[in-house]
Amino acid sequence: MDKRNGITFSSRRDALLALTAAVVPAGVLSNPVRAVARTAATLAAAAQSSAKLAAEHFEPLVGQTFRLGENPVTLRKVSRMRNTGSPFREQFSIAFEASPDVALPGEPVPVSHPAVGRHNLLVTQTGNAANGTALEICFA
Repeated sequence: MDKRNGITFSSRRDALLALTAAVVPAGVLSNPVRAVARTAATLAAAAQSSAKLAAEHFEPLVGQTFRLGENPVTLRKVSRMRNTGSPFREQFSIAFEASPDVALPGEPVPVSHPAVGRHNLLVTQTGNAANGTALEICFA
């Protein structure tokens, strides 16, 4: 017997099942294969959408405001890399300027602008100064 927060569980298994029932949306456990397939399809669609982004989508937007999560950031530069012979796309990067208080979570964040849509992308902090933070996204 295990008693936590006024609730008694007969085993760790019972505690785990109670937690799962409280946290996992209804119906997911009844068909976990369908839930995993739905999640995989959503992730694949997002990757396909991001894979189609190219430097020419961003070049006309230099100087405009994007949203990085909830934070406004300004697109400052689009850099094309020399041709590497990649069969997928031309490699490029985009650089943003943000306020000094913008914090990155270390995982992909939603980056959005009306012209390119919303994409979960990995943003890297490349510099920090009293007047702003430099951020970069690399597309390979």
